[in-house]
Parts: sequence; structure tokens; C-alpha cells
Amino acid sequence: MSQFPKIAPLAPEQLQSKCDPARIEALLAKSTEKTTKGPVGQKRAFEALEFGLNIKAKGYNIFVAGSPGSGKTSTTLRQIKKRARRDPAPKDLCYLFNFDDHYRPLAAQLAQGMGTILEKRLQQRVSALARSIYQVLNEDLFVKRTSSLSTQLQQKKSELFDAISSIAEKYELRMELEDEQFLVVPLRDGEPIESDVFDNLSMEEQEDIQQRVSSFQDEAAPVMAEQQIHEQRLEETLSTMERDAIHNLVDNAIDALIKEFEDEDPALMTYFLGMQDYIMENYKELLQLGAEEEEELDAASLEPPPLPLQYQVNTLVSHKGKGAPVVVEKEPTIPHLFGYIEYQESPMGLATDHTLLRGGALHRANGGYLVLQANDLLRSPEVWSTFKRTLRHREVRIQDPHADPDKPRLYGAIRPLGLKLNLKVILIGSSESYYQLMSQDEDFDRIFKVKAEFENWIPRSEDRELEYCLFLQRISEEEKLLAPDPSAMARMIEQSSRDIESKHRLATSVSSSLDLMCEADYWARKAKHETIRAEDIEQALSARDERHKTVERNIVELIKRDEILIDSEGFHVGQVNALLVYISHDFSFGLPNKITARTYVGEEGVINIDREARLSGAIHDKGSMILIGLLGSLWGQQHPLHFNASITFEQLYGEVEGDSASCAEFYALLSSLAQQPLNQGIAVTGSINQLGLIQPIGEVNAKIEGMFKICQQRGLTGNQGVIIPVQNVDHLMLKSEVIEAVKEGKFHIWPIRHIEEGVEILMNIPAGEQQEDGSWPQDTLYGKVQQRLTELYNRNKAKRLI
Repeated sequence: MSQFPKIAPLAPEQLQSKCDPARIEALLAKSTEKTTKGPVGQKRAFEALEFGLNIKAKGYNIFVAGSPGSGKTSTTLRQIKKRARRDPAPKDLCYLFNFDDHYRPLAAQLAQGMGTILEKRLQQRVSALARSIYQVLNEDLFVKRTSSLSTQLQQKKSELFDAISSIAEKYELRMELEDEQFLVVPLRDGEPIESDVFDNLSMEEQEDIQQRVSSFQDEAAPVMAEQQIHEQRLEETLSTMERDAIHNLVDNAIDALIKEFEDEDPALMTYFLGMQDYIMENYKELLQLGAEEEEELDAASLEPPPLPLQYQVNTLVSHKGKGAPVVVEKEPTIPHLFGYIEYQESPMGLATDHTLLRGGALHRANGGYLVLQANDLLRSPEVWSTFKRTLRHREVRIQDPHADPDKPRLYGAIRPLGLKLNLKVILIGSSESYYQLMSQDEDFDRIFKVKAEFENWIPRSEDRELEYCLFLQRISEEEKLLAPDPSAMARMIEQSSRDIESKHRLATSVSSSLDLMCEADYWARKAKHETIRAEDIEQALSARDERHKTVERNIVELIKRDEILIDSEGFHVGQVNALLVYISHDFSFGLPNKITARTYVGEEGVINIDREARLSGAIHDKGSMILIGLLGSLWGQQHPLHFNASITFEQLYGEVEGDSASCAEFYALLSSLAQQPLNQGIAVTGSINQLGLIQPIGEVNAKIEGMFKICQQRGLTGNQGVIIPVQNVDHLMLKSEVIEAVKEGKFHIWPIRHIEEGVEILMNIPAGEQQEDGSWPQDTLYGKVQQRLTELYNRNKAKRLI
């Protein structure tokens, strides 16, 4: 006899953890709370979020990890917005003209609203200064002081023109003055030669004219140089007088600006001082502006002329209202995150300046919070690399993606100075993404030091069940659904346990609960119910299965027509029903699949056909190799195992992965070796180790229901069922139809701990207990296996001798 006792099938009450609606109603009646504020059972994630949002040290950005549908995004946003309302409003972000290097616009951060005030002040101050400069330089007294110099300047220009005109006449040339520029015009018979006429002249005549022009330039050059020196001296004297006249005006205007904005960014002071020097050097620019403004005033215009570019402010970001910004960037490209530079057509081609800089999400979120989805951010290595660099240096730079820093600057190209960053980044993604970044990116743990992980499940206690029910009430109110009654809540609790495959746990997926409630609401309204009932939940689940079961229905139909060969009655040697889960994109289901094993003379050992055909994954291959180790430990102690065996999943043409069929494969192999038939009405699922212990598997409910479906379709005999690992008993949340069949004795589920416990269930023969000499009784399965292996060994040995 085996050292393991005969296993009894599970009782119906062990197949599901029911939830009593009366108990739920009592819990709700005693509760002082009527709703919950967030997802169920995420205290640890909430505390991590709170920690990350409060700590200000460098690198303490937050990665929110969790499964899709866990509510991590909505919950995180709710927490951040709540916190942001208490935070101070961020500063305005501005770009200004850089008087020292106009290719590098200045970046400045001003108190909230001061960017707009700066724009208005510059418009007022510069316009007023321009008018004052115009008025001072056009006052009668100043005009009288400068008129003699102006007269001398004009006289010098006239004398210069007369002198070089006289020289030009010697060479049959004429001097003309156009826009303060001297033009040399060749003559022919005393008349100017037009350009089209010049082109038609003979080469000799053209060379003669060019020679005359060259001789004229040689003779006129000293005269022009001397005259230009005199003119330059007069112009400098006049400019000095004009600068002296406006010096106090400029100083007063700049001092007023400095005083008003003295508490702001030091970059603004740099701008004002640079502006002061620039105005003194280029005051005629404002003189022209003042003239235009005087004309506008005379015309009673409401719109002042625009300020020159140097005095314009680009307020990149200015937040209104209270609190810090919360920015969710759904398309994190380089322009959307870091900003971009616009270009305009100009006579020299495309050009830009500091007023054409545009901010990105990092600018808008500065002083607050930036929320990103990890999958979106990581899609582009360039974006991720630039983003990391920005967080490390706490500075964001607007870059031109088309500019090449190694080439000379093109016309109008600029490289703005960076803006200091002070924000909290919240990256939301899966736990797999988090651990992948931790292992593959050396910078990640330096810039995301806080992990807030949302749980997939919580313990199924009374407190948690109550919390879950309150959560259902809240989403019903928010989504304007019918209220669930206690029976619906109880059924939702059961379904939540089924989703997480545990009698003692509840799934925390917000989206799954919400989707099922929405679908149940539809069926409740269709049935004219005033509340959502348990029957509406059942109807929603049934309808959902029906919508998605096309693939399952097709496979079941093939089994029904014996195109896929599955036996659910009788006994056969070397074949057993394993249980597989088929995963379609939006639906998964379990069904039996035949495994066959054949053993014969040879020395190649166990051959897994699926592995040889490259139709199996690494975990499945590992499970198959474990069988060899178990065989050796049981029957390879007295002589080598010299035999051939082949094992395969029949009629399975896609890749098989996982080790949940290794137990079934071992039974098929033992059956073939012992020539002991297996019960085809009993399917097997479970992983096995080299000690023969059975290990738990996933999707146990779907697998059992898949076998039940085929047996039910053909007619339940009372001798059918499924063998499962004993550890999976806690995972059972089976459908009511399976439980009813078990109650009626038409279907059975056996839990086993060791491979030997399933032998008598499947083969109606004990496994056997090893004797002192290492052998097994001949009337046991293990004894028959030993006899066959010895026979195969001897045949191989005899074959070698021949």
C-alpha cells in the first residue's frame, strides 16, 4: 500500500466562499460611514503618496505602480489636486532680450502676475521715455545749440559732394546722392549710360569706363577719407550733446523700473542695466518711436505703436488663481514637454527671437506637479534621456530640434538660457515598468526615490467587505447607477474573490468593479428593477461571457464533433486529459487537452515532442525535465534508465507555456510504462517537483469549469472530475452549476499533495510502498513500472551485446 491515504473529493462548501446578503445588510446598518473616498485597501499607497508629496529634497519624485484598472491614476490625481490647493501659487516664467548676447534670451521668474505688470510697465516707461527724448531733442533751446553743428555737418557733406563731383567730371563721370550714399554714374556724350546700354557696349568701351571709374576712385579716396573724418567728428559731437541732454531721462526711467521690481529675479536687474546702456547707444531708435507716438497722439489714436523687440516681454507661463498647478501631459514629446521655438518669414529667410519661444508641460507645471504615464514617456529614448537630464539639473531649456550646435549660427537662430525647475513629477505605470527601470537605468533611482504601489488584493475580512460595499455605493452615485442592494453587494464580493482567485482575498481593481456595475445597471433597468440585485449581476456576467466566447464556442464545437479528440469516459493507456487555459485578447477560458505518452526500447530517454518542435516555452520545458529527475530518483537507483519515451500535447499547434501540465505528463508516462489504463473522465492539473510533490497552479477555476463543460455537454456520469493541487483549494470560487453537480454526486474535485495520491484515483491501483530492498510490490503501479523499466534495460543490454 501507499504511504499516502486515499483522497476524498471536496465537499460542495469547499468550492466557494459564499457571502450572506443578510450579513452585508447588517454591516451597512451598523456602519457610520456611508461612502469611501478612494479605492479599497490602498492605505500603503496613500501613505507613500503623502510622503512623496511632502518631502522637498532633490530626487524625491514619485513612481506610482500598480495593475491596470487599480484606480492608481484617478486616485493619484485626486490626492495631488487636494494637496495643490494648499500650496502657494507659482511664479510667472518670462523670457527677455539679452543685450549682452541676443542669441541667448534671458530667463526670469517673477512673482505671480508680475509678468503682465512688467509688460505694462515697459510699455508705459519706454513709450514715455521715447516721447521725452523726442521732445527734449526737438526743444527750441536744444535745436539752437545744435543747429550750428548740424549746419556744419550739412556743409561738410555738400563740400565733399562738390569736391568729388569735380574730380568725377575729369573722368566723364557724374556723382549722384541717393539715401545718403554717393553713386558714380558713367557718361557718354554728356548723358548717363543706363545699365542695359552698358551691357551692349563693346568690350573695349566697357574696359575704358571701368578704367575711368578706377582712376576716379584712386584720386577721390583721400578727399573722401578726409571729409569723412570731419563728418564723423561733427556727428560724434552732436551725439554727445544729445546723449548729455537725455542722460537724466534714461537714468530716471531705469531707476524707476529697478525700484519697482527690486525684489524680483536678479536676471531682471541684469536686463534693466543692459537696457540702460543699449538706450544710450541706440537712442535714435527711441527718437523715431517718440516721433511716431507724437503723431499718434495728434491723431488721437487709442493704440500706441509697438515697442521695439528689445523691450518686449514674453510671459511664457502666468497662472491665475490660488494653489499650485497640476499638469497632466498625455503626449510627452520633446516640444510638448520642453517647449519649442517658432519661426517667421523674413527677408533673410526664417527667423526667430525671444518673443517666439513657447513653453511646454514642464514650464506650466513649474512650482506644482507634473503627471505622466510611464509607457508614454518611455516610448522615445530621446525624450526619456532629455527628461532625466532636466530633472537631475533642475533646469529646463527650450531647444530647437533642427539646430546643430556644431555648425555656425544661422540667421535668427537662438539658444535661450534655462529656467530653474521646482516641481514634483509623478510617473504612473505598471510594477513591471518600475522594476525594469530600476534594473536597467542607473539614473532612475536617483530621480524617482519614492514608490507608491497599489495592491492587487486585500484580505477578505468583514471590515474590508464593508469598505468594498461602501465603495460600490460611491461609484453608483458618481456614475448615476441604480443603487446595489445587499444581495448585489454580496454577489460582487464573491466575484471579486473569483477575480483574484482566492476565498480569502478581494481584488482591488476599480475598473473591473465599475464595469460590472455598469453592465448590471443596464440589465436592472431593462428588468425595471429599482435597485441592482444579485440576479442582475449574474445576468451581466452571463451576457459578458456570451459576447466574448466565440473562440471558446468554436473549440467546444470541434470537440463535440470529434475533430479535436477528447475522451471523457473509459480507460486508456498512456493518455490523460490535462487542462489548459486559452487566452484570447479580451477573454480567457479553460478546456481539456489530451496528453499522450509512448514508451519503447532505446536509450534516448524522455523526448518532449513539443519542445523538439519548438512549440513550448522555457517554463514548460523545465517542467518536462523535472520528470526525468523524478523518474531517476524512483527507479534509477539500481540500474540506469535505458528506454525511449515520447510525450506530447495532441492537436495543439500553438506555443504551450507553463508547468501546470507536468503532473499530467508524469501520469501519462507512468501509465505507458506500467501499461495501466487511466480514467479519461478525470482531468489533471498541477505542477510537480523532483520529490513528487504537487505545486499550485493558476486559473484553477477556469480549468475545472472547462472540464466540467465538456462532461456536461456529453452527459455527466458521476465518475468524472478534476484532480488539483491541495494548495489551490483556497483559490476555488467555482460557478454555481459546478457546485450543484458536486452536490448531486455527478462531478468531483480531488485535492492532492503528492503524485502518489492521484494514482489510485486515476488508475484504480495503489502506487505502492517501497520495500527495504528498494523494490515495490508487483501488484502496485510502481511495481509494474519497475518491471517494465528492468525489461527495457535488459533488452537494451542484450542489444548492445549482439
